[in-house]
Formats: sequence, C-alpha cells, structure tokens
Amino acid sequence: MLATTMCHHVWSSNISGQCIESERQALLTFKNGLVDKGNKLSSWTNTRPDCCDWNGIRCDNLTHHIIELSLSYLNGEIGSSLVELKQLRHLDLSGSYDGHLEAHNLKWLSSLPFLKDVGLGDIDLSKATDWFQSIKTAHSLTSLYLESCQLPQVDMLSLSNKNSSNSLTYLSLIFNTIHPTTFPWMLNLSTNLVELGIFDTYNIRGPLPNSFENMRNLEKIYFNENGFEGGIPKSLGNLCTLKELSLCGNNFNTTTLHDILELLCTKDSLQVLDLRSNQLSGSIPTLSNMPYLREFDVSGNSLSGVISEVHFQNLSKLEVLGLSSNSLALKFKSNWVPPFQLTSIHLSFCKLGPKFPSWLKTQVKIRDIRLSHNEINDTIPIWFNNFISKMEYVDLSHNQFHGSFSLYNVTSIMSYVDLSYNQFHGSFSLYDVAFPIYQLDLSSNQFSGSISLYNFTSEMRNLNLSFNQFSGPIPSSLSSHEMYLQNNKLTSLTSFMCKPFLVSSPHKIYVLDLSNNMLSGSLPECFGNFSNLAFLNLGNNNLSGLIPKSMGSLQEIRVLQLRHNNFSGNLPSLQKCEQLQVFDVGDNSLEGKIPLWIGQNLKNLIFLSLKSNKFNNCMPSNLCNLHAIEMLDLSTNSIFGNIPPCLEKFTSMVEKRDHHQLQTGSSKFRVDVPVDENGLRPMELESLVIMWKGVYYENQKIFESLRLIDLSSNQLSGEIPETLTHLVQLNQLNLSWNNLDGGIPKEIGKLSNLQSLDLSNNNLSGQIPSSLATISFLSFLKLSNNNLFGKIPTGTQLQSFEASSYTGNLGLCGPPLTNSSCSNGTNNGSINVVEDGDKWLDMKQFHMGIGVGFIVGFVGVCVNIFLLTSWRPVYFRFLNAMGDWLYVRISIKMAKFKRMFSSNT
Repeated sequence: MLATTMCHHVWSSNISGQCIESERQALLTFKNGLVDKGNKLSSWTNTRPDCCDWNGIRCDNLTHHIIELSLSYLNGEIGSSLVELKQLRHLDLSGSYDGHLEAHNLKWLSSLPFLKDVGLGDIDLSKATDWFQSIKTAHSLTSLYLESCQLPQVDMLSLSNKNSSNSLTYLSLIFNTIHPTTFPWMLNLSTNLVELGIFDTYNIRGPLPNSFENMRNLEKIYFNENGFEGGIPKSLGNLCTLKELSLCGNNFNTTTLHDILELLCTKDSLQVLDLRSNQLSGSIPTLSNMPYLREFDVSGNSLSGVISEVHFQNLSKLEVLGLSSNSLALKFKSNWVPPFQLTSIHLSFCKLGPKFPSWLKTQVKIRDIRLSHNEINDTIPIWFNNFISKMEYVDLSHNQFHGSFSLYNVTSIMSYVDLSYNQFHGSFSLYDVAFPIYQLDLSSNQFSGSISLYNFTSEMRNLNLSFNQFSGPIPSSLSSHEMYLQNNKLTSLTSFMCKPFLVSSPHKIYVLDLSNNMLSGSLPECFGNFSNLAFLNLGNNNLSGLIPKSMGSLQEIRVLQLRHNNFSGNLPSLQKCEQLQVFDVGDNSLEGKIPLWIGQNLKNLIFLSLKSNKFNNCMPSNLCNLHAIEMLDLSTNSIFGNIPPCLEKFTSMVEKRDHHQLQTGSSKFRVDVPVDENGLRPMELESLVIMWKGVYYENQKIFESLRLIDLSSNQLSGEIPETLTHLVQLNQLNLSWNNLDGGIPKEIGKLSNLQSLDLSNNNLSGQIPSSLATISFLSFLKLSNNNLFGKIPTGTQLQSFEASSYTGNLGLCGPPLTNSSCSNGTNNGSINVVEDGDKWLDMKQFHMGIGVGFIVGFVGVCVNIFLLTSWRPVYFRFLNAMGDWLYVRISIKMAKFKRMFSSNT
C-alpha cells in the first residue's frame, strides 16, 4: 500500500555545538504564525538557545544545519520563513486540528535545494494556486504527500513542460479535488515516478487519460474512486515495471477483464490487481500465467461464468482473493488442494453451496473470510469452528447453516463475527474468551435456551442476539456497548441490571434493546448503574408497577421506549434527561397529569407518545416549547380543555428541511445516538408505532419526513385553533372523537403538505372551507359525524373520497354524497340551501315552520275563546279597535297617493 505519512520521530543533536542562528530565528518566526494547542512547541524558546534540541528538530552532526522538521497537529499558517532552512531534507507537518493549518503558497518549496521528502497531509492549501507549478520546479523532491489538502484548480495556461521535476518518485494526492483537465499533467509530472496515488478525487469523470508513455518506471498505481469511465488506455500496457495496479471504485464499462489482462505486459511480475466495484463484464480467464500475483480482487462487477481449480494453477503466492458480488459459480473437486495459503477470501454473493467448501480446510492462515449469500445448506465443520476462534473477520450470514454453534478459546482479537439469517438452533455458549470480540451478530436464527457464558472476560462493542428464542434471565456478566436482545423469550433482567460491579465496570452500555421479550414484574431501581445509556427499549413486554425513579438519572438517554407494558401510576421525573429525543410510553396504564417537565426540560424531543393511557388533565400549554417535535401522539386518554393555540411554535412542523422529502418511502426515522466514547452514530428506528391514515403501523419503517399530531379519543373541547394552519409542514392531523365545536379553520388550505386529516366524531359546525380542496397531497379524509352543512367544495381532491368521509352531517350535500344536488328545487329529496357567505337558510324547513306556526297559533286562540268566556268581549273589542286603526291608516295612505298622482299629471 501507498505510504501516506512519514515518520514522526523526535530527533535532537547529540553534540555540544549549537544550531545556525539564522535558522533558529527562522523557526521562531515560523512559530509566531502557529497556534500550539498540543504544547508541542514549548521547547522553542530563547531560554534554550540550541534549536537542535527543540522538539521536532534534527540537525546535521557536523554542520549543525537543520535537516529535518517533523511536527503534527498544529494550527495557524505556514509562512515563508522556512526558506532560511537551506539544508532541510525532510519536512513533515501532516495533520492539523480541524484542518486549520494553512499555507497560502508553496513557492518556498523550490527555494530549498536539498529538500527530498515533504508531507503536508490535512493542511489547507485551498489558496495555494501555485501548488502544481511549485512541485514542478522543486527539482530535489523525491517524495511528496498532499492528502486531503483541498487543492485548488490549476490555471492550465500558466503551465509549461519546461522545468519539470525529474527526481520525484513518490506522489500521493489522495482525497483531493483534481480537475479533469489537470489529471493528464499529473501523468507527465516526472518520468521517474515509481508510485502514484490519486484517488477519492470526487469530480474526475470521463476516460482515464492515455498519457502513460513517459512513465516507464511506474511500479505502483492507485487510481481508486475517481469516476473514470470507458475502457483502459493502451499506454497502460507499456508499463512493464508495474507491480501493483488498483483501479477500484470507477466505472470501466466498455472493456472486459480478459482485455485488461491481455493489455498488461507485466503479467509474469504483477503482484496486486484490484479492480473492485467497476462494471467489468465477461468471464474470468485463467490466472496461471501470473505466478507472482499476491492480491486479486474483482468483487462488485458484472462477471459471470464458472470458476474451477484451473484458474488458480501456479498461484502459489496468492494471499488475497476477492470474487464477491458477481454471477460466478465456484466448482472445485472435493479433493482439491490449492497451491496458495490465503489470509483473506471474499466470496459473498457467489454460488458456492450447497455444501461447505472442504478445500478451505487447507487454508490455515485465513484471518478474513466472507461467505454470505452463498446458498450453503450445511453444518459448520468442527475443523472450521476451530479456525473461527483465530480469525479477525467472519461473515457467514444469509445462508442455510443449521446445527449448533458455540464460540470458544478465542486466541486473538475478533473484529467482526456475523452468522445472522441462518437456521442455527440449540444453545449457544461463549467460553474461554479473553480477547475482545468487537461485533458478534447471531440474529435471526433459532438459538434457544439460556445465554451461557463461561470464563468470559471479553470486551464487546456490538452484540446482536435478536430474533431468536433465547430464554431465562440475562447473564449478569454479559456486557457490550450495544446490546440487541429483542424478540426473544428472556424473562428477567434484575441480576443483569443490579450487579454491584457495573458502576466501575469498563464495559459501558450505550444501547440496550430488550423489546418483544417475556419480561415481567416490576423494574428494579438500578438505572443509576447505567450512566452512559443512550438508547433503551423495553417495549412489548409484561412489565408492571411503577416506572423506577432511578430512570430519571439517565442524563445521556436519547431514546426511551416503554410502550405496550402494564406500567401504572404517575410518570417519574425525567427532567434531567434533557437529551431525550424519542419518548414512548404508549399503551400502558399510566395516570395523573401530563407532567410539566416534558415541555420545560425535554426540548429536544422529536417523537412523543403518551397514547392509550389514563392521563386526565388539560393539555399543558408548555408543550408548545417542544420546537423540535415531529410526531406528537396523545390519543386515547382523558385529556380535556382546549387545544393550546401556541402549538404553532412547533418549529419543525413549520420550517422545511432540505434533507427531508415529502413523499413517504424515502428513509427511516433516525436519531443520532452515542454508541461509544468517540461520538454519535445515526440509528434507524423501526419499532415506533403511529396511526397513519387510519391504520396503526407497528414495527414498520416510519419515514423521517413525517410530521404528525394525534389528539384523538380524548375529551377536548372548544374550537380548533386557527394557529394550527401555520404548521405548513404537517402531514397528518387527527382530532377525531373529541367534543370540539365551532367551524373548521378557514385557512386550513395552508397545510399544503397535509396527507391525512381526521376531524370525525366531534361537534363541528359550519361549512367545509373551500381552501380544503386545494390540498393536493390529501389522500385520507374523515369529517363524518359532525354538524357540518352546505355544499362540499368542488375540486378534484374532495370529490375523490368515499361518501363515508362525510356521512353523519345532515346538512351536507353535493358529490360524493347521494344527495348530490344542491339546487333550490327539490330533486330526489335533496336539501335546498341558500348560501350567502357564512349565512344560510333551509327553504324547505322554513316553509314547513310557517305552516306549523299558523296552525298552532290559530288553534290556540280559538281554544282560549271557547273555554274562557271572560276573554270573549275583550278579544272582540280588540279586533274592532284594530280594524278601525287599520281603516284610518289605509285611508290616509290612499289620500296621499291620490295627491301625488294628480300633481304629476
């Protein structure tokens, strides 16, 4: 592999002579431009006059000139004072804190005539536009390492073929952005190049330049992850000294592996050929004419055909073999003895089964084996089980292995062991394991019985035993940074949680998933032992009693899921759990008030579910402080009172984020969770439960883009706040089965991203706002069983729903209801409605009311006159007086009318 850094030794002079004064002053000037966070320049002071004794400096024993400067992880700027170090031969300033060591130019390189080795990795050279020209004119340079330096684009007009360096032999420009027009110049930088590494340059596209004619000394080429397309240039075949060729992670798609091998003139001397992750097609030719081949990897291509022992004749030096992710069938004779001893073998997604390959028994040096998705239907041989304990990386997942399996007598560090998605059964044991097993995955098998540990002192970082049938208690000695034990039959965790040595144990637990087990009884008050716990899922068990108060000490907790148990009583105070992002206690028997500390202290909450409990107070207004909330579910409780208007403060439901997509199906719900002391890792949550478009989704992918509020099945009253229409990123609103009254907010059409709306089974009145018809994403709507009236607004959206979305509103009409006509006449029993803004008049009921009122009034008067004889004279005197008054008034009006008529004529 390409060397990426030079040695960082600290040298000093062993003689009594002092360094050159001008060079000492140059170093002090250089120091003035730096920020020494690591205190590495503490010896660079005037109190120590001999700079040869300074940290990072080596001087020539005879001349006392500085010949090496080696320092790392500095901040600041590399100034031009280094030009005073005329005898400098080795310079290594690689590494910086947060990339804050920079150089504005590299002109000083050509002013140091003896400089041979330069390492400037991770230094910001984005302003050094002269970097390429400076390299060309630095004639003494032999090795140059510029990894991750943010190299700027080169002005091609300023370049010439003159003054090119003829001494440069090692050049590494990995992890930079090299412009496609600059790349051909890289290949003509020096005719003496022996090793050239230019990979992960991000934006190079198109064919690999055919510019290798003058590079006949090249022995090692690393052009990985550059995006090259097409075929391999013919000039590459002229490199007859080539020993290592790595072109992985490109898009070579117009050539075959056979063509590449025929092109190379070094088949008999080539040691490394890495063509992973391209688009090579065709078959794999025999490799028997490449006797010095040490590494051969063509994984991740479109190769096909049958591989037999003939392909590997004469490959006695082969150590690494990679054929994964091709359409290859490996067929070897049962008694085949390979001529090589592999240390790494990658055969995933090949047809290797159904029997376990017996020829692997001869490969006693294997440290890395990957045989996933190989259609193997067999037991693991005893001899291979003995091999596993000496390996570093083992992947046998996604096969049909059966029988029992145990891991024992581990004699070296194991980075990764994956036996998931097989059919192993019976018990599983870990014994005589003293070396770390960083990741052990036995998930999705049929292991049963207790988890057995004997003489197990290993440090483990990721343990996945999920989706098996393990039973009994969790062993107290079991510990891992991440523990996935969900979907088993485990019954007890008291001894595991309350072991006395856990507080001082080095095996810190950050993630613990025990959901979908058979845990019962109350939780012990031992959560104080889990100070680093960031993820805890105890959902879908039979736990009961009070939630322990000690759970409030989990100050690092990000995800806390206790749903679907039988917890009762009040929620304990979790006000110190300020990092909490997902809090799910739905489907329990919790009671009392919704605690005020949720809105006051848990301001990082993204998901909050208190559904299906017995909370019985009003909805606290300080829940509006949950600005980051994306999913709020308080459904199926006894919450009463009004909906707080301040819910408009849910910022995440107002502001659009670029990385979120509206359409579901884009991604899972993710939360950043610390899984060790080194930082955060995004974890995908698939066990959240929500009602989406009227259906509960459990253990499904809940997509990150969803924003929802569910307050259904409570006792909320009052009107729906108009401020809810400010939540323009809301995808679902469910307020059904409450006692809400008033009208649907007129501006509800502002919720342009709404996909699901359920306001059914309330006391809402008034008309359906016309703006509702403008929500183009709306695909689920229920307004049934309210007191709505008027015509359903016309639009492609609202008429597409079934009539059941509107039933139970006697005053509604129009499609899709059967009383589709809303005309003034009667048509098929339709309701005639006169509309004037928000005013209305039901004409049919109005006429019926007049008739009924006349009959009731007339009959009432007649009955009174007939039964009460004293009323008769009074009533008739009243009629006579009323008749006289009407006669006088009419006579006066007629006289006025005649006068007006006569005057006009």
